[in-house]
Amino acid sequence: MTDQRSMSRRKLLKWAAGTTAASLITPQAFASTQELAIPLPDAKSIKLINTHTGEKTSVTFWEGGRYHMEALAEINKILRDHRQNEITEMDIKLIDKVHEVTSLLDTNHWVQVISGYRSPKTNAMLQAAGRNVATNSMHTVGKAIDIWIPGFDINQLHKAALKTRCGGVGKYSRSQFVHMDTGRVRTWGA
Repeated sequence: MTDQRSMSRRKLLKWAAGTTAASLITPQAFASTQELAIPLPDAKSIKLINTHTGEKTSVTFWEGGRYHMEALAEINKILRDHRQNEITEMDIKLIDKVHEVTSLLDTNHWVQVISGYRSPKTNAMLQAAGRNVATNSMHTVGKAIDIWIPGFDINQLHKAALKTRCGGVGKYSRSQFVHMDTGRVRTWGA
């Protein structure tokens, strides 16, 4: 019986605290939170071109609150390891972040893909050739992409990528591309 009373008392105290806090929100404070809200799009589309193969796709990959599996499969094909002709399932969060970059830049330009998925075999081959690729690259697990968007300065692209709060964001000024991945948050490049 003591437990039931204390539980009821706890619930009452939580309710009282919540209503008190809610009564402290002024109409002005509520209006400012509404201004910060970012409306969700009705659909998410993306235009990708693989710079190595010339293949491209323009697809709506999210609509009506759900992802279109056929569109994601098309994206995976474009982002495949072209050296091994190997496809993997790319991280959907990564595709969302690339879409977010194009939205932030307010562009409908084709996203030039320098590197999407990279198989472990290709990654090892690039390392052996002296290329600057990480041993445990996020590319090898479908969680990284290197992009460039025509019409935008590398610094603009880098800033937009940083605003998405993606995992890793690297700026490669000499090669003119930005790396984005869904790993831990970090940034690099000059």
